Amino acid sequence: MYSKKYFAAVRTRAHVFKPPSSNFDRLGSSDDERAVHGLPPRPDPLTDPTLHDFWKRLLSPPFTFVIPEFPKDVGTEIELQTAALYRRSRRGLGMIGGFRGHGEASSNWSGAYITPRSPNSFRFMVAGWKVPTIQPPKVSPDAATTGLPYRSSVWIGFDGHRGRYPQASLPQIGTAQDFPAAGGTANNVAWWQWWKHNPDPNVDPENERVDILNLPVGEGHEILTGMRYRPQSRDVNFFIKNQSTGLFCTFVVIAPGHIDPVGTTAEWIVERPTEPSSTDIDPLPNFGAVDFSYCIAQSASEAQPLAPPTTQTLDGNARYIRMRETFSDPHRSAFVSLPKKTSATSLRCTYAEPGRTS
Repeated sequence: MYSKKYFAAVRTRAHVFKPPSSNFDRLGSSDDERAVHGLPPRPDPLTDPTLHDFWKRLLSPPFTFVIPEFPKDVGTEIELQTAALYRRSRRGLGMIGGFRGHGEASSNWSGAYITPRSPNSFRFMVAGWKVPTIQPPKVSPDAATTGLPYRSSVWIGFDGHRGRYPQASLPQIGTAQDFPAAGGTANNVAWWQWWKHNPDPNVDPENERVDILNLPVGEGHEILTGMRYRPQSRDVNFFIKNQSTGLFCTFVVIAPGHIDPVGTTAEWIVERPTEPSSTDIDPLPNFGAVDFSYCIAQSASEAQPLAPPTTQTLDGNARYIRMRETFSDPHRSAFVSLPKKTSATSLRCTYAEPGRTS
């Protein structure tokens, strides 16, 4: 169940922007004019053509600016329980081994991450994908025997990789796909979160995702999203668009308490979420494949705040994370989500059926 502190934290830390007028020129206005409405700055079409293409698609029709709505304290126990039905927390990456090449293995993450070029830190990143269609896998993992529902999420984030040091955090935004254990239809939502390791209960009462209630998403919908970190104000400007419906929202979230500066990694991830206040990881559904596009991040140096940002893609120092899950009869561990770079700015994560043993 959501707590009173959860709602208070969302109200205090998440802030919306003034909607632009109906005749506002989103593409032709200045960066300062766009910033008033939480719209991202224009990338240079000559030096960053792919990022400029993303930006142009993001702000072009279909486009409907909506002020995001987040869960509110509606008061009754039944309503609070209903609102909490699909919430799940996130964890920093728990590594359980490596494999040859630029790769790692995890029990809950699959995808790719990059690190900034020294001495820079990441300030801006984007991505696109289509909401996957999920179903129970043919072979049930051990986690499914506990009655937990099948759940997956697709997101981008700053930091969080190996995030076990004090004050580590992970701002992230994406979509979640949940399939009830008893069967039925999948539930799809857009959400954001600023996960923090060792949260202060007085400041960060829960490491919970925050659903965006008025930005509905469905199977096959194309998502365009991004984040811009603003070190002077210690906040992150999140934005997300359902390209299939044209609905767009943008908002700022203040950092949770005192944290280290963000920007040590940028990630594009398919995840098995974790049960709140538990070490149990939900079983992963068969999500088919998730194709990330526009895998682009920009970094900058604190010492040169006016210098042009450095644009980075999967070319170079990208590392790829395979996800593994445990199965019984016989007891074994198998890789269930496999990432593959398909271009400098695109990545495919594919569900891998572990196969039957009997």
